[in-house]
Amino acid sequence: MEVLRQGLKDAIEVARVVVDNMDKDRHKDKVEAWFGKKDGVNYEQDVAKVFKNMVGKNHHHEGADVLGQLIVYPDDYWFVKQFKKNFCDVNNNGKTGTAYYKLRDGQYHGMHYCDKFFTRLSLKDYTDQYLKDDCANMADHIDTDHIGRKFQGANVLHGVMHFPLVGAAAVGKQIADGAYGAYSCYTFKNNKKVLDNDKSPVRRTIDNADSYVYYAMHIYLEEKCNREFKLPQDASDN
Repeated sequence: MEVLRQGLKDAIEVARVVVDNMDKDRHKDKVEAWFGKKDGVNYEQDVAKVFKNMVGKNHHHEGADVLGQLIVYPDDYWFVKQFKKNFCDVNNNGKTGTAYYKLRDGQYHGMHYCDKFFTRLSLKDYTDQYLKDDCANMADHIDTDHIGRKFQGANVLHGVMHFPLVGAAAVGKQIADGAYGAYSCYTFKNNKKVLDNDKSPVRRTIDNADSYVYYAMHIYLEEKCNREFKLPQDASDN
């Protein structure tokens, strides 16, 4: 459980850096880069609310009080009917899950982490391995391999976006999954096939969980590494 507590603290620390720095000139274009723009909609305000809902007063680096309603369950309690397996046992075209948020018994805000999560790095280890010497071991652009597949805090941040008292409370709708990975999130604003589909669970970029992860890490890395990171280059960055 200590790994999970630390993972949440690490995610909160990333969110705190976003809240404290997103208004800087060097980051002003990032909301549009990751979420696009829409006439009459203030995406900057919406995105800021999401991260502020997560950080709250941040007593003892534990984020907003509402996070106390999140329960991390040790058992994989989501039985996925489509695959007739519990979530962590599902292999969908070679892809397996890392974690999930899902109501339990229709009332408890629950999360569960699969074994894959525990192979990834805490913020301390991530910093030691990748962020020393102005992040010499990082790519020159944002990609999934160095973020989503390496850093536990990024995985926790994704899960918390689904928590209605953080995400939906800010944007007015449950944050779901329409795109995964750095490049897919970056190009999601142009994915009319999904965004214009009435049956899609995600009709707006601000309703996509992973977009918040890569937006947040873009700011976090530039603040911690003291250098610019380019946007994802192509599908190999997924």
